[in-house]
Amino acid sequence: MLQSFKDRIRGSRWLGYTIVGIISVPFALWGIQAYMGGGGQSEAATVNGEEIPEREVQRLVAQQRQSLNERFDGNLPDAFSDGMLRERVLEQLISRELLEQTAADANLQLGEQALAERIRGQSMFQRDGGFDRDLYRQILGRSGLTPSQYERRVRDSARVEQLRQAIRSSAFVLEPEARRLARLSGQERDVVSLRYSRDAAREAVEVGDDAVEAYYEQNQDRFQTPEQVRLAWVELDMDSLKEQVEVTEEDLRSEYESAGQRYREAAEREAAHILIEVPEDADDAAEQQALEEIRSLRERLEQGEDFAGLAEEYSDDSGSARQGGDLGFVKRGMMVEPFDEALFSLSDEGSVSDPVRTTYGYHLIKLKGLREREQKPFEEVKDEIRDDLRTRRAEERFYERVEMLQNTAYENPDSLEAVADATGLSIQRSEWISRDTGEGIGSHEAVREAAFSATVLDERRNSDVIELDQRRIAVIRVRDHRQPRPKPLEDVRAEVRERLESERLERRMREWSESVVERLNAGEDAEDIAADEGVERVEHGWISRNSTEAGRNLVETAFGLASAEDGRAYADLTLEDGTRAVLAVRDVRYPDVSETALTRTRERRARIQAEAELRSWMEALRAEADIVRRDGGGQSRQR
Repeated sequence: MLQSFKDRIRGSRWLGYTIVGIISVPFALWGIQAYMGGGGQSEAATVNGEEIPEREVQRLVAQQRQSLNERFDGNLPDAFSDGMLRERVLEQLISRELLEQTAADANLQLGEQALAERIRGQSMFQRDGGFDRDLYRQILGRSGLTPSQYERRVRDSARVEQLRQAIRSSAFVLEPEARRLARLSGQERDVVSLRYSRDAAREAVEVGDDAVEAYYEQNQDRFQTPEQVRLAWVELDMDSLKEQVEVTEEDLRSEYESAGQRYREAAEREAAHILIEVPEDADDAAEQQALEEIRSLRERLEQGEDFAGLAEEYSDDSGSARQGGDLGFVKRGMMVEPFDEALFSLSDEGSVSDPVRTTYGYHLIKLKGLREREQKPFEEVKDEIRDDLRTRRAEERFYERVEMLQNTAYENPDSLEAVADATGLSIQRSEWISRDTGEGIGSHEAVREAAFSATVLDERRNSDVIELDQRRIAVIRVRDHRQPRPKPLEDVRAEVRERLESERLERRMREWSESVVERLNAGEDAEDIAADEGVERVEHGWISRNSTEAGRNLVETAFGLASAEDGRAYADLTLEDGTRAVLAVRDVRYPDVSETALTRTRERRARIQAEAELRSWMEALRAEADIVRRDGGGQSRQR
């Protein structure tokens, strides 16, 4: 619990901006592919010997959780647990890896022209209605990708899509099957319904005082006050701490001077590079060969050869090589860290770095130009500095008190007095709350769950730290408890009468419909039954599966019936307005099937069949594959 607070606190605004900037664009570009950073990592699974990094799984889980939070306005249902999301993400990655391996084995390819057209057609790289090369380089640079790496990913995606399309295109539907489905789709049924309204049924239901009293005596457990508690609690709120933080003019100026870079307009550097790629699975020999090649190019530059010419001839970054290695103007943080550090350590225009190793290979980086911005005036950023200082200091106090709050509450489980004394927080008291409802602090579901837990309610101990909001926590204890007790009859008489009337009403309507169906099955005519019962008779006539006038519930019921040999069938149902109805299907007919309807049915059926075949094919791939997954304890398990 404390670690989660610490992580959240330490992830303050400056760090948050950095993290969002790093992860957002890579996911937007290629979905589940991981951002190309350095460092070791464990695998989440292996598929036929190919690893799926745990880092890729975790980052995609984070992306999906963020997307779901936005969709549910921050109130994410408990069903979307990290375990469930991780399982779903890992299944998707395993399927993707199997498809890529199969596409590679089948030698599916995407030609250079088709690759160029695909990339040029992607909207993220377009400006003013056309492909923008500078925008392309900038987006890839921010993502930590070289054009050649991105092109490789586009090729992989295209090959997988070719494979999927090949499987789908193999589906076909025979003429007799398509014609039979088209006839069923166009089927029409002649329907009449008898309707018994709730108002009519209510007139036949009587509930006297004796019945109300008897019902109350037999069902007292339905008319009880809920189990309730009253709480005492202490609450730690980040916003309240921030209001208590005082910042002097001297503090503001000191922060401005010591963190001057933070309050500068972004500096930009015009850069070019030569890349000698090193494959991810390269051995030591390949690594050494790439290093020697980049050193050779560095020596040739020292001897006076042209950087642009060497980049065009030797650089493995095909996108920038055609431009003499030019990357345009970049800001700090746009490139991967080793590249970024090397570029911004160069001070003289025209200077070239020593060989720089990144996850992509070895680079020579040339500083072509500088575009420095002046520091913002103190008065312009004064309010921003004040807010940042107050936030950081409040965060430090918040974390310190969280730890103190939890430790003191644990060490003194029978009272909140020691907690209040240690933290300087006041003890607050609630009104009655139940397991399902409450006001104030009782409106939080986590608080109600803790309040009625065995530890807090039965043992009367302090709760663990409860997170109310992102930077607001509390520790609670029960100060009073009352069990459920029957409400006096006079207080609930109207409720008892209403419930008894409702039960009798539903029983009356159900008995009516059952008797009507029985009479119809005995051969009586619907018109005679309607007249005898004094209910409404509605002639719907011939309806199709897509009819809307009769109501969706009635149509689905009518076409869900298996008609008898003479076409007659009966069913009861409740309509959308609560009316009880009995419908009779009197006849069935099949219109002639047009060529247009036949074609449409064949295409629709082929799509359904194609998706089924694709799923079956994927299941077969999985059954034959060597898939090793890691469970939560790091142990392997075979699938």
